[in-house]
Amino acid sequence: MVWLNSKEEYLPSDFAAQLAHTHPEIDGKPVVSHASPLTLENLDTLNDGLKQNVYLTANDDYTKDPPWLKGVCPDANGKTNGAVSCCIVVNDKGGGIVDAFYFYFYAYNKGQTIFEKELGDHLGDM
Repeated sequence: MVWLNSKEEYLPSDFAAQLAHTHPEIDGKPVVSHASPLTLENLDTLNDGLKQNVYLTANDDYTKDPPWLKGVCPDANGKTNGAVSCCIVVNDKGGGIVDAFYFYFYAYNKGQTIFEKELGDHLGDM
């Protein structure tokens, strides 16, 4: 079970919604040779032949708080219906020992205000 603060403004997000509202860039320039639209099934193609770091950049002005940044509110059973917002990685080490890692995806992470300056805002946090 995972409990979120009832005052949480930004909730777990749908991976596919993130892709629908972003585009790939390298060094601030759009990558033109990629699958379109990007989906969870073809996202790995961004790494094909590129020897540079590729970043997904928001199509919208995130400072205007577009609805897709807010994520998906879990229902009473804790499900984010219609959204894939987390993944579980299981590593069976044998001998009855299993490591399980739970990753929740957030489209936006609002930073903290320190000395009247907001620091640490970023898109796509896992």
